[in-house]
Amino acid sequence: MTLLQLLRRRRPNGDSGITLAELVVAMFVGGIVLSGVTALSIAVQGSVGKATARSSATSDVRIALGYMTARLRVAVSPDGGATPAFTYAGPDKVVFYASLSKPSNRPTRWDKPRPVKVEYWVDSGTGCLMQAETAPTEAAAPYSWTSGRTTTCLARGTVNPPDSTGTRRPIFTYYAQNVLAMKEFVAVTPDATGAVADAARPSIASVAIDLSLQPAKPAGVTPARAQTRLTLPNLLKLS
Repeated sequence: MTLLQLLRRRRPNGDSGITLAELVVAMFVGGIVLSGVTALSIAVQGSVGKATARSSATSDVRIALGYMTARLRVAVSPDGGATPAFTYAGPDKVVFYASLSKPSNRPTRWDKPRPVKVEYWVDSGTGCLMQAETAPTEAAAPYSWTSGRTTTCLARGTVNPPDSTGTRRPIFTYYAQNVLAMKEFVAVTPDATGAVADAARPSIASVAIDLSLQPAKPAGVTPARAQTRLTLPNLLKLS
C-alpha cells in the first residue's frame, strides 16, 4: 500500500482527494527514500569500480613481471665477456643484452640465439612501463643494434608510487656475486645519479624487482604489488 493510499484511508468518509500538506509530506518522504537509494547505488558502483581497477592492475603487474624475469634470466654478454651484459643499470631503467630463444633470432635452428638488446623504463609522459627490444642487424658476431627497435607498454598507471612517508621504492636493485662465498650476493652501491657505475656493471649477477602499479582512475585504489629476486646464471663466476 502506498503512502497516498494510506493517507486517503485515514480521511473521513465522503471526503475525496488529498490536501496539499499530505502531498508535500509524501514528496518529502519519497525524496528521502530516493536519496538513500541513490547514495547506496553510487557507493556500490564506486566499490565495484575500485575492485575492477585493482584487479586489472594486479594482472598488469604480474604480466609485466613475467616479461622482465623471462628476459633478465637470460642476460648475457654479447661477445663472450668483453662487453658487460648490462649497458645501463638504474633504479627505474635497465638496458641489457639477452639470449632470447626466438625463431627469428636464430639464422638456423642449430645456431645459438643472437643477443637481443632489451630495455625497461617508465615513460613519465604516458605513465607506461615500457619494454623495448632490438635484434642485432648482423647474422653473426660482431653485432650492432642500430635498427628494428620495437616498443611495448606493459602497464599503465603510476609505477611505484610514493608511500605515506613520500619515499618511492626503486624498481630494480642490483647484486654482485660474493667471490668469497660463491652462493652469496652483495648489493651493488649506486653512484651519485642512482645508477650502477660503469666499472661495477660487469659484476652484476643478480637483480631484485619490486614493481607496484596504481591505476589512474578511480582515485584511492590501493596499488597492486609484486616482487621477485633473480640469479642470472649466464653471468655467474664459477671460480
